[in-house]
Amino acid sequence: MLSHSFLGHEIEGTWLDGRPAGEIGLAHAHLKGTRRPMVIPTGDDCACAEMRSGIPQ
Repeated sequence: MLSHSFLGHEIEGTWLDGRPAGEIGLAHAHLKGTRRPMVIPTGDDCACAEMRSGIPQ
């Protein structure tokens, strides 16, 4: 988790449907719930791995 998204060290992890979810996964779930597309997510190798594993399209 990035400090700019959540408060410092108070949150040690987040899960969505029983799977670890990072900032991109949480944003995607929110957008999917509002029927809006995720257009250009960016990030490092960990962000890319999260996108590949949780956002098939």
